[in-house]
Amino acid sequence: MTLPNLVNVSTAARLSRPLAWVLTSLMAVSCADEVAVTSAVAVDAKTGSTDIAVGAAVDGASATAMPTFVGQAHSAEPYVEIAGLWNAEAQRVQVVVWIGGFTDLLGIAAHLTYDADKLELVAQQMLDPTQESASTGFLWRGLVKDLAPGRLVTGIARFRAISHPYAYPDGTDLARAQWLSLEFVVKSTGKSTIGFDVPTRLARKATGEPIAAQWLTAEVDVPATFVIGGAP
Repeated sequence: MTLPNLVNVSTAARLSRPLAWVLTSLMAVSCADEVAVTSAVAVDAKTGSTDIAVGAAVDGASATAMPTFVGQAHSAEPYVEIAGLWNAEAQRVQVVVWIGGFTDLLGIAAHLTYDADKLELVAQQMLDPTQESASTGFLWRGLVKDLAPGRLVTGIARFRAISHPYAYPDGTDLARAQWLSLEFVVKSTGKSTIGFDVPTRLARKATGEPIAAQWLTAEVDVPATFVIGGAP
């Protein structure tokens, strides 16, 4: 199995063992013959509460019979946190995965899981944690791919923009940054959890040392009186 477009052969030959380990791990957890690789997309990093319960429509309409989203707030660092809200105008659950409190982070990956009987994933996008570019000397590369209903493999790793025999991997410190954005439409009522499968959680420093982090979950609650498939 190969990881196309993530790094060219000449660059890969110059990668030191820790970075190669991260890439191997990203490939190993994908469990797929092909991996969809995307360049990281820069977005505005937004701060705010990480414990969100939103029942009101974005236009201020009544909160009656609206789905709610509650994400756990971190109590330690480093952490992986799932924040989100119900957007009544778009009729979607909008989710952003945040990472924070990391030191010397080189790569992070996991399987994200959700209840496919209650939620349908309609949009997914890798985000750029540090909004770096070739001019800064580093780029983030990542993957996000459906493995099965209710399961995504996702991961990112930090690369030097220009290969060099003495250009060793270099991690970065992240106080708080975005990793991934997702959008779901509601399929049925009831409660469901969005989280990361424990055996697949992986974070590494540039030295190859594993990073222990707090991986948090979130809950979507769709009331029984909510009208499924309402028009935006």
